[in-house]
Amino acid sequence: MKNLFLVFITLFFVEISVAQQGGQRAYSFLQIANNARSAAMGGQLISHAGNINQIADNPALLDSVKQNISFNYANYIADINGGSVFFHPHQKLKNTAFSMQYFNYGKFLETDEAGNITGEFSAGDYALGAYRKFNFREHLTFGVSYNALFSFYPQSFNLGMGLSAGAYYTKPENNFSAGLVIKNVGLQLVNQADQNDKLPFEIQLGMSKQLAKAPFRVSVLAHNLQTWDLTYPNPDEITIDPFTGEEIKQWFSLDKLMRHFTGGIEFFPSKSFVMRFSYNHQRRQEMALNTRSGLAGFGFGTGINFNKFTIDYGITGYHLAGALHMFSLNTKI
Repeated sequence: MKNLFLVFITLFFVEISVAQQGGQRAYSFLQIANNARSAAMGGQLISHAGNINQIADNPALLDSVKQNISFNYANYIADINGGSVFFHPHQKLKNTAFSMQYFNYGKFLETDEAGNITGEFSAGDYALGAYRKFNFREHLTFGVSYNALFSFYPQSFNLGMGLSAGAYYTKPENNFSAGLVIKNVGLQLVNQADQNDKLPFEIQLGMSKQLAKAPFRVSVLAHNLQTWDLTYPNPDEITIDPFTGEEIKQWFSLDKLMRHFTGGIEFFPSKSFVMRFSYNHQRRQEMALNTRSGLAGFGFGTGINFNKFTIDYGITGYHLAGALHMFSLNTKI
């Protein structure tokens, strides 16, 4: 365990030194919600334990749960499909869990230099995960996760590894909980394209609070804390100083601050039913069109709890062209 900690610290400082924005890294599928609850809550939920799926958001959320296995299916934009399985062995390995995730990007036509169709090919990403939780104090736990990452593209195979570490604090008497996660610290071990792409490294801080004597829980997530400016340069908005001829850069704005936050609400009128709503400001700003914004940045979902299993559905609005639909089944074996 000591050696794993040293590896994590070393990779962490490497990631900090080359931190970049999203869309510029390998294995970006790790940033997509892999269960219905997280999808409905804006993409990720690190500050409240619920089902076994939440360990993908924060490994410190691993605990003995009634339903110890979960199956998840994602219908993404442009007929991209994904899924995941999470398994907690209960008493045999009560502080350990395992997972398998995949994203299949479908079939594509293969052509030669002249544009003649020569066949078809497919592409996909896969992750095999292991999780471990450590009890520190009565209301404070730590967790780590390891992902073996695989990418299969035409005439290319990529292999990587990613580590994540999280902390989870609870104060039951106040219905308050909080989480801190350092995600996707790692590197590519094999890349046939002869380039070393970085993982989607991220630091997150979140908290959840259930209102007193009310069936509401509010969750707030601060994400991408390793990078202040999450905006992309817009040539139409560049301002030039008339005296120096240099670009005037605005370091602080309310928009830049709000791009770091996602907010969600869970409404549970009964023990067997829950509704979820969320808003992701960064996604709204990046994906909404000027003429028509649609549901970009908003998330919705619901869950039904039966005696031996629960069913959850979540939708995350990305663009007018499509959204992410997630289905989750949690049960016990």
